[in-house]
Amino acid sequence: ITLAAQAGLFVIGMTSTVVLARLLTPAEHGLFEMVLPLIGFMTLFKDLGLSHATIQRKDITHEQITNLFWINIAVSFVLMAATAACAPLVAAFYGEPRLTAVTQVIAAGFLFGGITVQQSALLRRTMRFHVIAAIDVSAAIFGLAAGIVTAYMGLSYWALVIRMLSIMILTEIAVWIASGWRPGWFRRGVGSFSMLVFGAHITMSNLLNYASMHSASLLIGRYCGASPLAFYGKARMLLLQPVQQINMPLSTVVIASLSRLHDQPSRYRDFYLRLTGKIALVSMPLVAFLMATADWVVEITLGGQWLHAAPIFFNLGAAALVIPIMNTSGWLLISQGRTRLIFRWGFADAALTVASIAAGLPWGASGVAA
Repeated sequence: ITLAAQAGLFVIGMTSTVVLARLLTPAEHGLFEMVLPLIGFMTLFKDLGLSHATIQRKDITHEQITNLFWINIAVSFVLMAATAACAPLVAAFYGEPRLTAVTQVIAAGFLFGGITVQQSALLRRTMRFHVIAAIDVSAAIFGLAAGIVTAYMGLSYWALVIRMLSIMILTEIAVWIASGWRPGWFRRGVGSFSMLVFGAHITMSNLLNYASMHSASLLIGRYCGASPLAFYGKARMLLLQPVQQINMPLSTVVIASLSRLHDQPSRYRDFYLRLTGKIALVSMPLVAFLMATADWVVEITLGGQWLHAAPIFFNLGAAALVIPIMNTSGWLLISQGRTRLIFRWGFADAALTVASIAAGLPWGASGVAA
């Protein structure tokens, strides 16, 4: 069910990319891309890893989930205020005054962000993936329609902002209604601290990974400008989206499944190894094909004005070949509750990635990708 939904989301996402790439200029896309590093950074803290804590625990009480819910709510308000306060700094960093309003409007989306973290986790814990799939596909269709309509109306880069917010808001409302779970009041002494530590390790690991990977967008936007950043962002999206469409839904299902099999080692190993083989069988030939046809893929999907993205697309392919298999290590460590180890390895990964980006920056966006 989850993979079928992701196939639908992939079609919707590619439709959005193809249409909006023709309705908006690379500079307009680049303007939106400049805000994404900050938004993505703030989003890392929305969850605090507490959804994984809810899914991974063998036994969990209503009181514990309630405490996590109120923590997520408090964090969402802090993130909204912090993002809005950073808006002038983002505009000053890029030398683009229009980014102040864009950042502040997107910041409003965080108000809804923390409300349904635990409801969504409970849907995954109870394996109600048909509900999640229906919500995700419906929200994507609504966002696609909102983005295209506003782009036709001549709202320029605001069409991308409206598309993002439409998906976020509709998803949160639908998850709240569908979950059926409602919180009580915050209570002390119900055993929530260990879950906070569990989530903190995941959050710090995600923070390190995000900072290292998105430092490329940050530096390209700062030193090369909006158009090269747009070429890099679109190339990365085109290449990694098919991979992520496979990996992300599997992550949702597999972590929940492995957490239930943790006390059955032979079934646990067999489940993981068979699944990893299938992932490699699907993802590696797909990425190899995309690399071999890089110029065709870019021109057909984005149009001739985006052909400068083709070399970037090809250079990123080497990473995309191994990312699906590399990501499975996280499934193992999270389902086993070994999040401290994820955090430690994050430092080594971040150091190598940032050093590689810095080495490639003199050659522009294509050098960074290489």
